[in-house]
Amino acid sequence: MPETTDPERELDALTEKVKQLAALCRKLRHENQALKEERDRLLEEREHYLNRARSARRRVEAMLDRLQSLGQQS
Repeated sequence: MPETTDPERELDALTEKVKQLAALCRKLRHENQALKEERDRLLEEREHYLNRARSARRRVEAMLDRLQSLGQQS
């Protein structure tokens, strides 16, 4: 087997680096997609809790209004 020349070694090393970068790119794309999905889920959850808080606030305000009107009637 002939001895590998320096340019051949450099090409092999560069090829390996490109393969590693491609693998890293795939991994990061997958991770990025998972993070986007998690963000979307958390935003939906946040909106759900904000809606619940708004609803609770309206109910409390309605109860306070009723109590005030009862107090004024006495």
